[in-house]
Amino acid sequence: MSWPDALGAFLAAVAPPDKVETWPEVEALIFNETNSARRRERRTPFIWDARAAAAARLHTEDMLRRRYFKHQSPDGRSVGDRLKRAGAKWTRCAENLYGQPTLSRFGEKEMRAFGHAAVGAWLKSKGHRQNVLAPTLARLGVGVVSNDGNVIAVQVFFT
Repeated sequence: MSWPDALGAFLAAVAPPDKVETWPEVEALIFNETNSARRRERRTPFIWDARAAAAARLHTEDMLRRRYFKHQSPDGRSVGDRLKRAGAKWTRCAENLYGQPTLSRFGEKEMRAFGHAAVGAWLKSKGHRQNVLAPTLARLGVGVVSNDGNVIAVQVFFT
């Protein structure tokens, strides 16, 4: 079972959260590390986009509340649908997901480590790395949300 499937199975087995917490400082860390990776490859840095960040946060919250871990929501919504709903007009879009179940503590140190791990994992995965380095994508928003020991990060890219 792949780790996305394992995380999805884990989320399906736990009770839905009553409360979720957003982590803007970790979102900024992920954004900055992603741009560092682009600079190393001589790519233009992404522009932060609040609409993409809103789409990323809403999808992350939805995955935690409805206990799934997929690019497409159970009702069939895609990253493009989420961007449109957030008010963005796009011609190309992409999305990266990263999750970690049962993180025992949510202190600043642990959450920073989570952010570093997310970017590292994306850069090691061919498809995710392609999204990070795609010269045709210009804007990026990041959402990091936690609840009850689960943390999910989502990157939403578009042009």
